[in-house]
Amino acid sequence: MASKTEKKNNTRSRIVSYVMNNADTSKVEISKNLNMSMPTVLSNVNELMAGGVLMETGEYASTGAEKPRVSGSIPVTAMQWVFVSLPIM
Repeated sequence: MASKTEKKNNTRSRIVSYVMNNADTSKVEISKNLNMSMPTVLSNVNELMAGGVLMETGEYASTGAEKPRVSGSIPVTAMQWVFVSLPIM
């Protein structure tokens, strides 16, 4: 059984991998396509942004009251960190 830390690392790895393969995306798209709850995506993306792994790069055109933000840029140093920290299977 995976520990809480292993689950969190797996979730973050899945999010980073998704963003790397879908450069212009949103938290809603991450949630939908990775079948994760919005609170899970929000907390993990916010922590990844605070750590400099992800950056918001702009906004989509608004379809309602608030413009969805685009998460899509990963600094080179963050990519190096991600590749080093992924578990080896």
